[in-house]
Amino acid sequence: MAFKLKDAELIRFQVFCWKAAVDNRLKSVTPNIMALTLLKSGPNNVTKVLEAMIIDIGSLTSALEKHLKASYPKRRPKFVEHEMISFSENGNDIMSIANDVRDFMADPATSVHHVLMAILKNDKALSDIFEQYGVTLPKFRIITQKVLSVESAKSNLNDSSKELKGLTKPTDSKPIISKANEKEVITKYCKNLTDLANQNKLDPVIGREKEIDRLVVTLGRRKKNNAILVGEPGVGKTAIVEGLAKRINSGSVPSFVKDVQVFQLNLSSVVSKTTCRGQFEERMKLILDTFAVNKNYILFIDEMHTLVGAGAAIGGLDAANIMKPALSNGEVRCIGATTEDEYRKYFKKDGAMDRRFQRIFVDEPSKADTIAILTGIKPIIETHHNCIIPNEIIKNAVELSIRYVTDRRLPDKAIDCIDEACANAVVRVNDSTKKIIVLKSDIVRAIALQTDIPVEVVGVSDLNRVKNISEILKNKIVGQDVAINEISSVLLNSYSGIRNPNRPIGCFVFGGPSGSGTTYMAELMAECLFDSDSSFIRLDMSEFSEKFGNTKLIGSPPGYVGYGEKNQLTDKVARKQHCLILLDGIENANEDVLKVFTQAMSKGFVTDASGNEVSFRNSIIVMTMNFDPLTNNSHLGFENNSNEQEQDDKKKEMTDTCRKMFGDDFVNRIDEFIAFSSLQEQDLKMAVEMRLDTLTDRLKNLGVDLNYDEKIIDVIVSNVMNEERPNIKSIDRFVRRFVEHAIAIELSESKGDVSCLRLGAYNMNIICSACVTNELT
Repeated sequence: MAFKLKDAELIRFQVFCWKAAVDNRLKSVTPNIMALTLLKSGPNNVTKVLEAMIIDIGSLTSALEKHLKASYPKRRPKFVEHEMISFSENGNDIMSIANDVRDFMADPATSVHHVLMAILKNDKALSDIFEQYGVTLPKFRIITQKVLSVESAKSNLNDSSKELKGLTKPTDSKPIISKANEKEVITKYCKNLTDLANQNKLDPVIGREKEIDRLVVTLGRRKKNNAILVGEPGVGKTAIVEGLAKRINSGSVPSFVKDVQVFQLNLSSVVSKTTCRGQFEERMKLILDTFAVNKNYILFIDEMHTLVGAGAAIGGLDAANIMKPALSNGEVRCIGATTEDEYRKYFKKDGAMDRRFQRIFVDEPSKADTIAILTGIKPIIETHHNCIIPNEIIKNAVELSIRYVTDRRLPDKAIDCIDEACANAVVRVNDSTKKIIVLKSDIVRAIALQTDIPVEVVGVSDLNRVKNISEILKNKIVGQDVAINEISSVLLNSYSGIRNPNRPIGCFVFGGPSGSGTTYMAELMAECLFDSDSSFIRLDMSEFSEKFGNTKLIGSPPGYVGYGEKNQLTDKVARKQHCLILLDGIENANEDVLKVFTQAMSKGFVTDASGNEVSFRNSIIVMTMNFDPLTNNSHLGFENNSNEQEQDDKKKEMTDTCRKMFGDDFVNRIDEFIAFSSLQEQDLKMAVEMRLDTLTDRLKNLGVDLNYDEKIIDVIVSNVMNEERPNIKSIDRFVRRFVEHAIAIELSESKGDVSCLRLGAYNMNIICSACVTNELT
């Protein structure tokens, strides 16, 4: 068996093969012995590659040992001497193939990894065992080339360091970067913002002169000349860096940044395909050396918190720790950008990283600044969509985005709004040959699609939506005209635009006897104001009678059961901020539970268990209380309510009750206490008529006409008035038990053949019978 050239690992491997054959009392070295020895004689090239492939070498070794024992001959000598050992015929074939693999890969010498490739190619049984553990010939060859290239690069670097040692002083040593490596860094891993500014491919930056000036001053420092932009998502942190690039391109900057170029790092490209340990560190070192050698390069890292932990392996360094030395001594000038939450979560905890950067806080621009920003980028948007954007449309986009898109920041949400509105206009006209004028309806549709709020709600002004609410409520609720007038008055004040924008639209307490319509009033208000069933959030406060009930509203704190799971209040309000929140029966709620709503009524937001601020500024909070005249010495009884003094007395008693139960802090944040009156006989008649009309409509959908005698109303009212506490719920119960039941019996007996029913009354009883067409009047 002839070898062209052996390396030290192969000679060592051959010796271990002979020893393994002696230990197993075999006279020849078989492929089984060779495969097992490759794993047991490590560390070598084979074990290094398998570790890079994340292969369980211990389990693979056990499988090979089991396979070797199964291949033992029936009779083996008790002792075998080294002089008796030789390679078997199959073993010699493996070594010959290893030489061929070495020639194919153009390697200088045959080594152990060539032997394993020969085994995987020539021995089917052993190849199957390796494949069960994820080792195939193509995959092993590819990973081997990557691992050995990294090892070779490190070896060459060490040899170069030894050759250069003593030729230069340590203080004068600088990294040596070839032109090829520099080109790879700036083209493969970075994006040149200065070139994009020169090509006029960056949007104009308006109203951020103060932040850009602060950024330029920081970059001019001798050491720690690094800045990090901290602000909420969408406020324009990246745009500030683009503004710096545009300034540099125009030449309106100091001399120390006049000829520099700003490169944005793509960290995902740096991490991509780093399958072997050390590859990521090598790339980061190459990038830092490139920016250290070229003093006219500035590195910009967006979402800089991703550096913490990026590329880290067990026992390795992440990108943040690799960068620290270069950032500390001023070799590399760096600009970062991150959000406030991520800054506190990552940078604040790493004090060594934090002190290397100068923080520059980026606030959300004002309404006027946002309008100026949109005006500045308007020509770019118009060119892209081939449309015309009037100036009033920009103002509408900013105002509507401020009001309805409350979970995002300016100017990002306003830019998205105007961009989507232009796309809506193009779809609406569906004609690319002429310029399209963007209308307010396009803005309204864009906002409606983004926020899941009906177009009718966004498109109608607040006053138009509120001014008719009094008439609508009076047509559907009887006997509560005074309460409805008070509600509409508060809403009119709120929707007129003079209300405090940092509070909810309205905070009400509805109080009255059971069945007076407090809950139904809240449902109708939500239907009139928001036109969506999902905009009505009802919470039965009897479920929140315990102190820990607030966890159901805002979520469980970290470390407790239920943390991160969906809750009953803040998750729904965050999803649907234009809503009516009904707290039904607040007298049943724990005092600590209502403190959550005290904050909402005072500041207009609630902080949930995850630390997120949920806005309540576009919601209405309605709380109901049940005043029972038989158990409370209250004036809320069944007497006539026409006296204004009596209404004032009822409100005062409601206020005093709430003050005793929940304190002054809660009471002072209520906009209005609404006292609901008990129903009089005439009110009950109107309610019965409304129920019968609703029942008539339901039957019409089934193909059955219903006629009823007017006497039926008097019968129902008389039965209800005989009860101790007549109210709407009593009417509903009587209609279900007697009227609907009589109709159901008639329908069942007719077996579905009836098309007309008549309700009548006889001796205070409800009678239902079928009728024919000629009997109708």
